Amino acid sequence: MLDRRQSNRERVILSGGVSAERSGSRTDVTIRNISNTGAALEVPAGVKFPPMIDLSIARKGRSFLARVIWWRNNRIGVAFDNPLEAPTGATSDLEERLRKSERQNRALKRRVKQLCGEG
Repeated sequence: MLDRRQSNRERVILSGGVSAERSGSRTDVTIRNISNTGAALEVPAGVKFPPMIDLSIARKGRSFLARVIWWRNNRIGVAFDNPLEAPTGATSDLEERLRKSERQNRALKRRVKQLCGEG
């Protein structure tokens, strides 16, 4: 099978929301993979979207205007009209969480030294 994607997709499980411009209603979706240029979404059965949607991903703090490219059962593929800057979309949240954990670890070590009178 020919892969027509413009960039590699990273497998993820993120919660998101899709808003249709006309109705203004919001539908909760699960993002299954994401790249700089698009994503695959798992949507509730029976829900239909217009060709253009607004996809918001709270965990990434981003919102995208996207075109529905394909639809199979309860999964859809979308292409972003405002692509992510590389490598943000292809990089997992693990790197960011790891850096945050390392900062917290250093701060805790400093605090322990202070409490023990070493610092």
